[in-house]
Amino acid sequence: MPPPLPAAAGSSPRKHHHGFTHTFVPSFTIVDERRGVLLAGLASARGQEVMRQAWLKFGPELGAEIVPGDQLEVHAFQHESRLCLVLLYPPPIKIGEAHAGLVIAGPVARFEPEALAAAPVRYFVLELAAAGTTWLREWTPNGFTSLGPGPVNNDDFTDAVFSRLFSKTPPPLPAQERTNL
Repeated sequence: MPPPLPAAAGSSPRKHHHGFTHTFVPSFTIVDERRGVLLAGLASARGQEVMRQAWLKFGPELGAEIVPGDQLEVHAFQHESRLCLVLLYPPPIKIGEAHAGLVIAGPVARFEPEALAAAPVRYFVLELAAAGTTWLREWTPNGFTSLGPGPVNNDDFTDAVFSRLFSKTPPPLPAQERTNL
């Protein structure tokens, strides 16, 4: 069971940050009928731009205080017949905000919008928990399911998810991208 959120005033996650990472991303990468187009867009050379535009548009729609999105990053890679997207979010400052997300789409025969739209998709987040620790969660149709304590180092997030799903670690990313995970 995850650590309880503190009851102190102002301890709730920021609406923009939490809403984007816990509502927008799973809605548009898993549930939405246009998800194939969004997944392909995030995996493209324009992925970072697509993510930042969505981030900037989403905050005002909530009527929330805007959290700057200049630290958002997207890293796409292939694992076997799956498209994997590592989404690095602005640093969390409140318990329950996400450090990072991992979208895994597939298996698929082709990484094209039509095939991605029909593929099974899973979404995981690494949340800030009490005392600077982290918590790993997976989105389900009933909300997020707690998977237990997350890695101490954000660099190990993808490895932690892969070890649960595939009993192995993902292929290494190029050095310049690996340093950002």
